[in-house]
Amino acid sequence: MAFKNARQLRCVPRQQRHQFRTMNKKDFQLLRCLYALDIVYISLTLFAAISNVYQASTQDEIHTPLRSAIENFLGGIAAFSYHIPFCISFFIFLFVSKAFRQEM
Repeated sequence: MAFKNARQLRCVPRQQRHQFRTMNKKDFQLLRCLYALDIVYISLTLFAAISNVYQASTQDEIHTPLRSAIENFLGGIAAFSYHIPFCISFFIFLFVSKAFRQEM
């Protein structure tokens, strides 16, 4: 398929290169998906970063068993949430983009 598309390429005359290219509906849907991916990535990795900073700043303190259990639990959730953005892109594209759903 890529070879077929490459064979259909043609040179664009110099006077047509400076024309503005309009974005179609699929382009806007792809941009929406990319923005959604950015928001998910930033929000979930930010939680992991805050958790790491907190653990590094309180590592020299003496912790009660309850506080240690809570910190370990939140640290585990933060580690889990760090890996979610790498797995969720399919679902974001599926739910946000109508064009992607129709190609499935």
